[in-house]
Amino acid sequence: MKYLKLILILFYFSNINAFPEVNEYKTYITFQDSIVEKLLSENYKAYKVIKIIDGDTIDILVDNQIIRVRLSHINCPEKGKPYWKRAKQFVSESCFGAYVRLIIDENNISDRFGRLLAEVILEDGRILNQELVKSGLARHFKKYSISKVYCQLEVDAKNSKVGFWSESFLYIDSIGEKCK
Repeated sequence: MKYLKLILILFYFSNINAFPEVNEYKTYITFQDSIVEKLLSENYKAYKVIKIIDGDTIDILVDNQIIRVRLSHINCPEKGKPYWKRAKQFVSESCFGAYVRLIIDENNISDRFGRLLAEVILEDGRILNQELVKSGLARHFKKYSISKVYCQLEVDAKNSKVGFWSESFLYIDSIGEKCK
């Protein structure tokens, strides 16, 4: 019995690193070059959306790996800010559990957090990123995007006073601004 305890103790300490702890904040992986090549080469393949992080970030499943995707060209309100729950709900209703296609700009593949940057094409052909801006649940992220399409969608949403553009707490700047 004494030897059995000793053997169990030795076994425990020799295998202590065999099962590393799972970091609850890092449940996804940052994509590798092989995954990027696969995504770029399979333009028309659809991937299942398995989690909605917030209005502008989702997780998809690619070859049994979870890839975090940041919706390009846009910025939704952050957690705790007005309309952040509505933006997340909009994304959830639009694509959770569905299969989406991605448009990835080969010149701008990831953000500073290692998330894949992409436009998300819904099953009905609409582009989720654009739908969020049209609905006044996201802004055109001019710091990282020079898209005239997204600029015009934001101007139209402001002029129509939809979503957060309808609220008086926002300083609605540049109504009628021109897109460069």
